[in-house]
Formats: sequence, C-alpha cells, structure tokens
Amino acid sequence: MWLALTNGKVRLERDARRALDHELRHAEDVLTSMVFGRLAYLPPQLAWEIVVGAAEVLRGSRVPAPGAFSQELWPTLRAPDDVQQDRVEPDVVWTAPELALVVEVKWHAPHTAGQIRNEQWTVAAHHPDCHVVMVALGSVPRAVREQLARDCEVPSLLALSWAELRASIDRVVERQGVAAHHRLVLEDVLGILESRGLRKAQHLSDLHIERPRETAEGDMARWRVT
Repeated sequence: MWLALTNGKVRLERDARRALDHELRHAEDVLTSMVFGRLAYLPPQLAWEIVVGAAEVLRGSRVPAPGAFSQELWPTLRAPDDVQQDRVEPDVVWTAPELALVVEVKWHAPHTAGQIRNEQWTVAAHHPDCHVVMVALGSVPRAVREQLARDCEVPSLLALSWAELRASIDRVVERQGVAAHHRLVLEDVLGILESRGLRKAQHLSDLHIERPRETAEGDMARWRVT
C-alpha cells in the first residue's frame, strides 16, 4: 500500500493527493507506524540488533536481546504522581519478561529531556520489575544529552539518529545468511526511508547528517546523507 500511494497508483483528487502525500512524507506518526510495524515481523534478536545495536549509549549499557517481546505503538499510560501530566503516550514499547524498551521517535523536532524523563518514569511505574531501556530516535541536542546523562534515572539510555538506523539496516540486508523474507521486509523499510530523503551512505566518510534546527520544526529535506 505504501508503495502504491507514494508512486501515485491510488486515484485521488488533487487536493486529497497533496494532503496525503504530505502526511506520508512528513508525518511523524505515519513514519513510526511504517517502520516499526515492519520491524515487528522480524525475529526479536534481529529487530533488537537493528535498533539497539546501532545506538549510542548515553547512560548505562546495551542490554542483550530477549528471546521474544511484544510491541505496542502509542500505548496510553496513566502517569505516576511525580509526572506533571495525567497520561503519557510513548511511540513504541517493546516488552519482555524483566525488560521494557521504549522508543521515542522525532523526525522534525529535536528531543526534549522532559518528555524522555516522563516516559521513562511512567513505563517504569507500569513495569516495576523490568529493566527499562530508553531509545531516543532522531535529533538529540548536546544540551539534552548532557542533561539526560546527568539526571535521567533510566537504567539504559540510548540515542539513535535516522542515519544510524539506515546504516544498521543496510548492514543487515547486505549480510549473508539473512532469510530472504526478512531481507524483503527490511528493503521495504529502506524504501520508506528513501522516500523521506534518507539515502544510503557509500562510505563512512560520506556520512554527513544535516539535523533539523533545534528552535523550530524544519523541512526534513535538511536531513540528508550525502
């Protein structure tokens, strides 16, 4: 369906097509659904490698992949008393026995320390026996990194750029021994990232990331791997 829509194969009036095209190519939640909805079809160890294995550790350490986990997109969770809002809605939550991974996705705007802390506290309250791993996918400004590394109570805090996620998927796709149907799923994800302007880096020295401005939501054409 994604390929049919992005290649103009669905008949729509001009205004409706323009609005749909904008949502497909710019909306953060659509991207989250398209990417993580597909990663859920992979073996847990492979999905974990792609997301967690490529991330930068800001606090704590990486955690080995669980044997299996369940995925929820945008679960609505009642916040604990020390969070100054009634409910929290993280983008992605992977849960396994004694382990909960939270992914907060940003495409336009950068991450903020307050949102990450609130989600960590809330997920920890709902899963008190779990080791919580927090992954900030997208732009994490230096000041936010420093504040989170200093103040955040999450056992494992990771940062992952879209370029790093793209490179991680590329490595798996090119690796021998990956099942053909898993490779097809990942190639579909790569097509989604390509439609957002995130191209494959040919060499490590070619990996130059232009991040969106921290003061406003920018046009994501500024995200480029050149």
